[in-house]
Amino acid sequence: MGNKNVKHTILYVLQSVHLDGRRYVNDKKIGISGKGSATLRSRISQLSNTKNNFGAQCVAAWEVPHEDENSAQFYERCLHQKFRDQVIHCNGARTEWFYDDGDGQLDIVREVSNFAEKNCLLPIDVTKLQDANAKALAKKVTRQSFDHIHSMVSSFSTAPIQNFNLTRDCVRITTNDGRSFHINVRADLNKQYISISKTKENYERFIDLCRTNNFKQKISKKSGNIRVYVRSPREMSDVIDAFYEEGTE
Repeated sequence: MGNKNVKHTILYVLQSVHLDGRRYVNDKKIGISGKGSATLRSRISQLSNTKNNFGAQCVAAWEVPHEDENSAQFYERCLHQKFRDQVIHCNGARTEWFYDDGDGQLDIVREVSNFAEKNCLLPIDVTKLQDANAKALAKKVTRQSFDHIHSMVSSFSTAPIQNFNLTRDCVRITTNDGRSFHINVRADLNKQYISISKTKENYERFIDLCRTNNFKQKISKKSGNIRVYVRSPREMSDVIDAFYEEGTE
């Protein structure tokens, strides 16, 4: 029996991520998959090279309904035309990657989402979609990244760091006032956070500090301390400095 899909059925938006937590560019790829035996997961795997520290992360994806006469390739062409002024060129040739830096540029995820809704494309839940290559790579580079994290945070932070050490699953940095910052490194940058000691004694005070500094925060169910979500060593140092200056008393 042949493959059921004879046309591309999936439209997706990807971004490139650096798996040791450093800042990454906001460029987005608008592509398609789903033809024959191809799946969204297999396509992301093809785009993740385990020989370097980068992986492809799916931001959003949609499936073309069976009754739609158009293929995902048709919608992809429409979108590539829509973002033609933001296309990235490589060696003089157009790519499927587009600049997404603000400053008058179209917001790619928002615009593609509106386009998909207008054309009745079916959203795919990508929250649990993890590329196997990216997972394996993240596991491989996590331990090496700890020294990098400490080095970068130390260079950015103005708070006096008393000591640091590597625990089983995080980097622990301690300032000279005795407050510890447990930095967890994750392949998914949206889940990368610092757990901050001595904050459960006064949630109102420290949550207000987070709001003042626009820190995305959550209270840890395990430790009871505040977690602040971060995407780069510079953001980590900003959190450490803010909490150090606030003090522990």
